[in-house]
Amino acid sequence: MLITSPALCQWEMAEGLDGGSVSHLAFTDSSIFARSSNGIHVNANGIWERVTAFQYAKYLGVAALNNCVFLFRSEFGSNCRRSFDNGATWEQVPVIGSVTDLWCADSTVFFVSEDYSLMKTDDYGDTGDTIIIPQ
Repeated sequence: MLITSPALCQWEMAEGLDGGSVSHLAFTDSSIFARSSNGIHVNANGIWERVTAFQYAKYLGVAALNNCVFLFRSEFGSNCRRSFDNGATWEQVPVIGSVTDLWCADSTVFFVSEDYSLMKTDDYGDTGDTIIIPQ
């Protein structure tokens, strides 16, 4: 038997996402980032706004760890970008540029590059270690 609370059963349309279908969500300490079919959006104060820094580049993934958000797997090259200020400014992740997938766990970020190598970093991508998977 499934029991639900009436408070958990109420849903609202997320205004500001312009009807886009959401494929990724990422949570920082103070914001929610969504990757939708209409681009990357951020919600820092209850209102969804488009991240205009990458208005023309279509990033296919978004992930976050603590106060850092990552954009990865762009259709215009695979540069991985990060922001420590809720998307106000962005920089390329120094340790790796061609990211096809990215996961965050505890204080570690795991990157998969275009050549299928796996890396991990404990400092948001300033340095990284390649993970060798035994065959």
